[in-house]
Amino acid sequence: MVAGKDATGTVYSCYPTGDNPQAVPVVGSPDPQALSAAIELDESQGEELIFAVFCPTDFDLATAARLPLPKACSRIDVPLKKTPP
Repeated sequence: MVAGKDATGTVYSCYPTGDNPQAVPVVGSPDPQALSAAIELDESQGEELIFAVFCPTDFDLATAARLPLPKACSRIDVPLKKTPP
């Protein structure tokens, strides 16, 4: 799952998408691979966090957004600072 947290603290799903997204299995590969949906940033400004969660068990957006994650799961965070052009 790839998700984000905006400057207001709102957590949203980037992949998969939907009102109540669940984890979607992605087969691992030694080569880079694109997700089936692009992640497009909106025009809001401020600090934002994009994070990807990798987990061998089922999980949902609420689980992905909080730390610590269940055992055997990991999360990679990418902080963003969105400023006007």
